[in-house]
Amino acid sequence: MSFVKALKPRSAIARAAYYGGLWRVHNSGAWIVAYHGVVERSQDPWLETDLLPLSVFREHLNYFQKRRSVVSLDELLAYIAGGTAPDPRLVVLCFDDALASLQEYVIPELSARRMPFVIGVPAGLPSTGRSLWEYEAAFLVYLCGAREALPNLMRALPARSQKLLEPRADSISQVASVLANLKGFLRLGVSSRERISILDALIAEVAPDFCERLQADGRFSVMQWEQLREVCSVGGALAAHGYLHHPHNGTLTESSRMEELRRPLELIKQHTGTTTECFIWPEGVVDEASIEMGRGMSYKYFLSSRPGRITCETSPGDVPRVSGQWPLAQVLWNAATLK
Repeated sequence: MSFVKALKPRSAIARAAYYGGLWRVHNSGAWIVAYHGVVERSQDPWLETDLLPLSVFREHLNYFQKRRSVVSLDELLAYIAGGTAPDPRLVVLCFDDALASLQEYVIPELSARRMPFVIGVPAGLPSTGRSLWEYEAAFLVYLCGAREALPNLMRALPARSQKLLEPRADSISQVASVLANLKGFLRLGVSSRERISILDALIAEVAPDFCERLQADGRFSVMQWEQLREVCSVGGALAAHGYLHHPHNGTLTESSRMEELRRPLELIKQHTGTTTECFIWPEGVVDEASIEMGRGMSYKYFLSSRPGRITCETSPGDVPRVSGQWPLAQVLWNAATLK
């Protein structure tokens, strides 16, 4: 997640290039387009950096329907397995995090257009009422900012993080600065074993009504297992996206590594009756030790956040994707430079 999207992108240049046709000179190759959630309309841009307005998402789908061919992930992965070049017009639509907005806004659109898709499931979260720790951290700062309670949040943090969490003068706002630093601290400053417990302690101290507010807001709610079971009946598929969405960085304990890889396979099978061979890296963080362990558990494909196209040389252990978290013209502009 990034605050870059909170700034207005240079879409005028990208739009001019797209509508002038310049991107076609450079752009070819199949894509896996990565999304997260969709909102009916943008309300808090700094909070919704991973959420796309519905009108923009529909523009993407209109383009894919007219100019590309949307296929299932399995169809595209078959080219990777065979070491052959896919049709450059092929596109896979991939949705990380299994946010409930997919059920409300995305799946009806895709079903009506008969477009297949895949959802990356953080398998420890459906039907729990919880969300990914990154979204919960963002919503906690959002609540504290609205209540003018940011000083309370700062005081509640562990002493070792106080210096790290000083607001920066060059940040978009004090709220955005606190959030960036809080997420940085949770991402890199504590072990995966401590991450959720520290966040829970903060929530209990400064926002005891957090879970109720999170569910009522709805932007970061995670789909229920019942809803995920229905995905396969409308052209969708499921992939593993970790257990509690811990990044595979230096904070990951060995027990958490095992849990992040093994539990999604077990829970997706248990709750939906389907299986997967795909692991989508939480936060796009790639780890060779996790790849080796994952291959021993029947994973064959690892999808990253590295920008790139699918070619005959794409490795099953490093499957790139294209970020869809931008207006259409910006997505096409970005894709034009891919290798």
